[in-house]
Amino acid sequence: LFGYVPFIILWLGTIGIFLTFRLKFLNITLFPQAVRLILRGKTDTSSDTISPFTALMASVSATVGLGSLAGTAVAISIAGPGAVLWMVIFGILGMCVKASEVHIGHKYRQTNAEGKITGGGFYYLANGLRDIGLPKLGAVLALSFGVFGYFAIWGMAGFQMNQIVALATGETVRVASGVMEGNFDSHVKIGLLTAFAISAFVIYVLVGGIKRVGAFAARIVPSMFALYILGAICVLFVNSATVVAAIKEIFYSAFDFTSGFAGFIAVVVIGARRGLYACEAGQGTAPIAGSNSSMVKSQEQGLVTLLDPLMVSSIMFLNGLCIISSGAHNLSGISGILITKAAFSSVAPWFGYIATLRAIMFAFTTVMTDSYYYEKFASYVLPKLNKTLIQVSYGVMIFVFGIASMNDILAFTDVFALLMTIPNIIGLYLLSGVIAKDFEDYKKELKASK
Repeated sequence: LFGYVPFIILWLGTIGIFLTFRLKFLNITLFPQAVRLILRGKTDTSSDTISPFTALMASVSATVGLGSLAGTAVAISIAGPGAVLWMVIFGILGMCVKASEVHIGHKYRQTNAEGKITGGGFYYLANGLRDIGLPKLGAVLALSFGVFGYFAIWGMAGFQMNQIVALATGETVRVASGVMEGNFDSHVKIGLLTAFAISAFVIYVLVGGIKRVGAFAARIVPSMFALYILGAICVLFVNSATVVAAIKEIFYSAFDFTSGFAGFIAVVVIGARRGLYACEAGQGTAPIAGSNSSMVKSQEQGLVTLLDPLMVSSIMFLNGLCIISSGAHNLSGISGILITKAAFSSVAPWFGYIATLRAIMFAFTTVMTDSYYYEKFASYVLPKLNKTLIQVSYGVMIFVFGIASMNDILAFTDVFALLMTIPNIIGLYLLSGVIAKDFEDYKKELKASK
């Protein structure tokens, strides 16, 4: 098995399965309660908090990036339609992981020297493990998570920025090479201007803190999500004659052993990798936004976050269905997000450009929320570093990554994204007893209140 399946899949997939069973299928039994909590709105009047819905949208804005659009197309082009189902399955397995992360992130949040609420993996690793008698291990894991996460955010945000620049220029060429050679043609100029404009706007929003980031996400994410769903429905309507066949192909291909066991595992691995990366379960970033929620009970903020991986999984499935039913995955000479664009172009040529605009919006919201995550990682690892310097450095970083080589960014991101999950998931295993007890207590309270 280890010869076929990469460590990252076993590492992230196992914690998803473990917590799903450990929490007694919380993602199903308490899902209706999660929806009710979202509709309830803000539950605390503290001026430094944001509503549960805003916290969810901030988390979703970081995860629903190009990973759920380009990632689906990449998985299909490499492993076939069956990869879509495995993307969704592993995305759903991430629901309990994210609920657990956000619950303990909210539970162990702190008020910093400036009187502002702050939280994230660093705090539940340090303080949570201290509470169960493992203070030294907790301190080591918290610092490791902070350092690895600091660099991982560079890659995560940098990849999104890079794809925005690529979509804006219409090419995936290295704009930086044009600058180095002094060749400032139209593509290079557009790339530089796009990277600079977005970097400057991100710094402006970041200076406003989580309230400004959250407000931005709460305004744009719901409409962005709704527009994508509407566009996908149009694609499926135009290709309605092949939709049923596409669904059958997804399910049949997911369990196809005609290429042997190795071929089957390859489909699972590719789908799982893209699904796990797309929903970011186990990476410990969602608790940073969730810890600022006004929700009084930490368990309830965890439940609200169940909707995050579900929204990502639904987009991945719809996107895959659009690609397969339109036949875009069989086109030659295109890859990644351009396959998604081709699927939407099956409605009309101009409809493909609307898909491109939506893809840019998805990527942009990810860059926005990652900016807040970056600030928290930097502040934890380098607490004496000037806050303004941190914010400006993020803008400079995404500008540089925006005009760099995509392959270099992906290699960089894969390494540090994996490294940051190691201390975080070790902490989740060790704190799983605490998490399970907290949710059992919540279930008893909920039952008594009814």
